[in-house]
Amino acid sequence: MGRKRKKKWRGAQAQPAPPALPPPLVPNRPISLWPPLLLAALALALYLPTVTYDFVLDDYSIILENGQTRGGIKAISDIFRSSYRAGYSIQSDELYRPLPKAIFALSWEFFGQNPFPLHLLNVLVYALCCLVLWLILDRYTPLRNPKSLPAVAAAALFAAHPVHSEVVANIKSLDELLALVWLLASLWFFLLWHTRRQKMALVAAILAFGFALISKESSITFLAIYPLTAYVILRFDFWRALKQVLWFLLPAAIVVLVRTKIVTAGGLPHPGDNLLTSTDEVLLRLTTAITFLGYYVRLLFLPYPLSIDYSYAHFTLVGWDDRSFWLSLLTLTAIIGLGVLLTLRRHLTGFGILFFFITISVSSNLFIIIGTHFAERLLFLPSVGFVIAIMSPLHELWNKMALPPLRRKFELIRALTSVLVLLVIVVYGVITWDRIGVWKNNLTLFESGVRSAPRSFRTHYYLGQFLIKPEARKYFPEAKQAEVVQRGLSELRTAIAIMPAFTDAWLHIGNFYFLQQNWDSAEYYYRKCISIEPGVATPYNNLGTVMQRKGDLQQAIQLYDQALQRNPTYVDALRNKGSVLGMMGRYSEALPYFHRVTSIAPGDAEGYLFLGITYRNLGRHKEAEHYLNKAVQLNPALSKEVR
Repeated sequence: MGRKRKKKWRGAQAQPAPPALPPPLVPNRPISLWPPLLLAALALALYLPTVTYDFVLDDYSIILENGQTRGGIKAISDIFRSSYRAGYSIQSDELYRPLPKAIFALSWEFFGQNPFPLHLLNVLVYALCCLVLWLILDRYTPLRNPKSLPAVAAAALFAAHPVHSEVVANIKSLDELLALVWLLASLWFFLLWHTRRQKMALVAAILAFGFALISKESSITFLAIYPLTAYVILRFDFWRALKQVLWFLLPAAIVVLVRTKIVTAGGLPHPGDNLLTSTDEVLLRLTTAITFLGYYVRLLFLPYPLSIDYSYAHFTLVGWDDRSFWLSLLTLTAIIGLGVLLTLRRHLTGFGILFFFITISVSSNLFIIIGTHFAERLLFLPSVGFVIAIMSPLHELWNKMALPPLRRKFELIRALTSVLVLLVIVVYGVITWDRIGVWKNNLTLFESGVRSAPRSFRTHYYLGQFLIKPEARKYFPEAKQAEVVQRGLSELRTAIAIMPAFTDAWLHIGNFYFLQQNWDSAEYYYRKCISIEPGVATPYNNLGTVMQRKGDLQQAIQLYDQALQRNPTYVDALRNKGSVLGMMGRYSEALPYFHRVTSIAPGDAEGYLFLGITYRNLGRHKEAEHYLNKAVQLNPALSKEVR
C-alpha cells in the first residue's frame, strides 16, 4: 500500500460572492412639471363641481348633528380623548379618528354650517394623493421610463377611477383621504431615507405613518407594505426587508394603546350594517366574505353599476354551493398566487397585487368583522395596488416591443394598447363625472340609492327618513308636500318589509308622528323599537319625550334613566332629564345634567340655554347671564328664548 499524503490545511476556502442585485432606481434628473400639472388638472376637472354640494349622509352624525364637532377649537382636546362619533346620539362607536374630526371642528369654528371649505379640502387632498403617487412611481419604479408616461398613466387611472367618487364627494370621507396622503408621504420619505440616507426622512416617514393611523385605523396594514417595498423596490434581502417594520412599530403601539383606553370594545355590528352577523355559521361567513372580496376586484375592473349602499337584500349570504363563491375563490387564488410568485421575483406587478390584498385585508371581513360588509370607499387605499398591478405589465410589454428587432413589427400594437389605456382613463372619467352628481344633496343621493339598489332595505330607509323631515320640503312645491310625506312613510314601510328587525325605520315613523303631535301613534312605534332591540337607548329617550308631552313626568324620568343606563353620554337624554327636573321645580338636581351636556358637547347651544334658565330660576343671575350669552353666541336664533 502506498503511503497516504497528509493534506495541508489551508483554512476556509473563499466562496464566490453571490451576484449583486441591481440597485433601486434613484433618478437624479429634475422633476418634470407637466405630469403634476396634468394630474392636478384631471383631479380638479373631475371633482371641482363638488365644492357647491351640500352636507349629506354621515356628515350629519360627524359634523352637523355632532355637539362635540360644533364646539369648534375648544373641543379639539376632547376630540383627541374621545371616540369618532362622540357628541352624537349613538351607542356603539369603536372608531378613533381624531385628526379628520379636529379639522371638521376647525371648519365649524371659522366657517360654521358652510360645506364649501370642506368640499374644497377634499378635492385638494385628492389631487395631492394623485401627485404623491405619481412621484413615488416616477422616482422609484420602472414606470418612470419612457419620459414618465407609464407613471403618469397609472396616477391618471387612479385619479379617474369611479370608485373614488364617494370618497371625494362625501365630506365625512376626509378620513380616507388623509389616511392615504399620509401613507403615501410616509412611503416617499421611507424610500428617500434608504436611497439618500437622510435621517430626517426616516423621522418624517414615522410621523406621517402616525398621522395616518389617527386618520383611519386600517392604515395599520401599512406595517406590511414597508417590508414589501424594501424587498421589491429597494431590492433588500428578505430578512433585511422584514426588519424595516421595526421603525414603525412605535407609532403603531402608541396609537393602539391610546385607542384601547378611549374606545370601548363593543359587540358585533347589527345585521343591517354587516350582513355577516346575521349568521353564527363560520363557514357561511367565510364564503360570503370571499364572494364579496371577489366583487371588490370586479368593481375595480368594471366600476358599474355603483351604489351608495349594498345592504340586505341587495347582497345576501353566499354559501359554499353558490357559483359566485367558487368563481371568486378561484379568481382570488389565482391572483394571489401570481402576486406571490412575481413578488419573489421582485416584479412590480407582484408588488401591486400584494399591496391590494394587504391593504384590503382588514376591510374584507375575513379576519375581523367590521362595521359593514361592503362599501366602495373601502377600495380607496387598495386601488393604489390595482393601478400599479395593471400598468406594470403593460409598461414591460411596451418596453419589449420597443426593442430594435421588434419595434416595427409591434409598433401598431404599442400604439393600440396606449390608446386603449387612454380610452379606459377617459371612460372612467366620464363615469366619475356622471357619478359625482348623485352626491349633490341628500335627495339626489337617496333617490339614486333606490334606483341602483332597489332590494336594499337601507336605500329605502335613507330616502324615507329624509322625505318625512321638514328639511325636504324646500325641494318640492307646496302642493306636493303631503304626497312627498306619504311617499316617505311608504319607503320606510318598504324598508321594514325587507328587514323587520331594523329599528331605525320604526323609530323614524315614530318621530314623524311625534312631530305631528300624534302621541299615541308615536308611542306605538317607539315601544315597537324597544320590543325589537331593548338594548338601544334612543327609543327610551324618544318615548320619554312622549310621556313628557302627555304630562306623565315621573314615567318620563324613568325612561330617560333607562336611556342613560344604555348610553351614559347620550346628550339628548341628559338634556331631557334635566328639563323634566326643571319642570318639576327641582332646579338644583337639574344642573348636573345640563353641565354634563355641555362637557360632552361644547357646541350644544340648548345645553347652555337650559343652564342659563335654571340658574336664573335659582336666582343666580351672574351665572345665568354667562350661560345665556354663550347659548346665543352658539345659536343667535335662541335670542328670543333668552328674553
